[in-house]
Parts: sequence; C-alpha cells; structure tokens
Amino acid sequence: FFAYKLKRIDEEFLGRLLISAFGFAEIPLHSPSIGEYALELQGKFCRELESIIKRVENEVDPVNWPKPGEGESWLHWALKHLTYMHLVNNEKIDENNIKSEVCVASEKVADVVADATASKIAIEIETMYGTGDPIGAKINPYTIRPYLEASFKGELWLIIPNLHALLYANSLLRLRKSYRERGLNLEIYVVDVTGIGAKLIYNEERKPGLVKLVDVLKFIRRGSQENLSEAK
Repeated sequence: FFAYKLKRIDEEFLGRLLISAFGFAEIPLHSPSIGEYALELQGKFCRELESIIKRVENEVDPVNWPKPGEGESWLHWALKHLTYMHLVNNEKIDENNIKSEVCVASEKVADVVADATASKIAIEIETMYGTGDPIGAKINPYTIRPYLEASFKGELWLIIPNLHALLYANSLLRLRKSYRERGLNLEIYVVDVTGIGAKLIYNEERKPGLVKLVDVLKFIRRGSQENLSEAK
C-alpha cells in the first residue's frame, strides 16, 4: 500500500480540489494521506446521497417520485433524486412539472424532464461507469447528439459525478463548446450534496443540488493566474 504524504503543497488548493471532487461533502482535513482522506470523503458523499433519497421521498408527493430506469445503478438513482431536490428547492419548479424517464427528442428518453417557466429542461445523468470511453462511445453519440439531431430547443443539462467530471474536464468542456456553437443549449453540472458548493462558488444559501462544472473549475483555480478559456 502506497500513500502520498502531504509535504510542501498548497493546502488551500488541495482543499478546494478535494471538496469539489467529492460533491462538497465536508470532513476536516486530518490525515497526512490523501488516499485515506479521499476514501473518507467518498464515504461521506455516499451517506449524503442516501439521506437525499430519503428526503425526497419524505418531501415529494409519492405520485411525483422519480421513476427508476431499466438497469439503473444506485448512484444513478441517487443522482436522479438529487436532481429532483435541486429543481424543487433551488430552481423553484413545481414538483408536478417534473417527470422522469420521459421521451423528448424524437425517441430519446431523458432521465428527467422539467417544465420551467422559461423553457423545457431535459436532464441526462451519466455516471461514466461501465464504458471504456465514456465520452466518445456513449455521451457524445448517444446521450447528447440525439438532441441536436432532433433540433431540441430547450435546455439540456448533463449531470456527471464530480470526480469523473474533473478527470474528463477538458473533453467535457470541448463537448460543451462544440454543441453550444451549433445551437444546442447544453450545460454540464456536477453535484453539491450539502449546499456548501453553492455557498463557496455563488455565495448563495441553497439546499443540496447541482452546480455548473465551469464554475467549479474556476473555484478550484481561484488564486491561480491560469484560466480556462473554454469556460468563457
């Protein structure tokens, strides 16, 4: 077993990176091993998601609960509940206007669809597990492109677990830029299981929900002279 020991490193940057990678779950930095600390954060992240599933089932009318998709993993199911919580509490969308497993663009079935005041929002959740090339083999051709081909005029949200979104950030930003240039209103979101992310990034008090990947990347790099031109 090998563990990287914290020595001379920008601890503020490391703290921002770690809390962002695990959905803004929060545990005081106490271990010199990044690996051990990351495992603790992952455990806290999962516990927060378990709590969110219960909160949604307690607060949302059973008629409006999310529907499970075919072969849906626990993580995908949990993120679907978190999406409901975000739409109801942070976006102020009536729960009666939120549906799951709904056909939208041609024959494309979206994980979640919300009828907001301004426009329809189609939401796709991708955990990135089970695919060798999650972007090239699945997300690009089968998750996003059908919306472009169907000339979808609403908003398309792509939700990805934070750690995977950070690992594939460059490719995801390129994807976002390409589709937006072609008229698809695509935005990529990651998870904020505590509401701490919204406070740190937007200085807003929110319930657990979603934050934009481009804003998380800016938050991580705060204090650095570098910037992400793709995020503009």
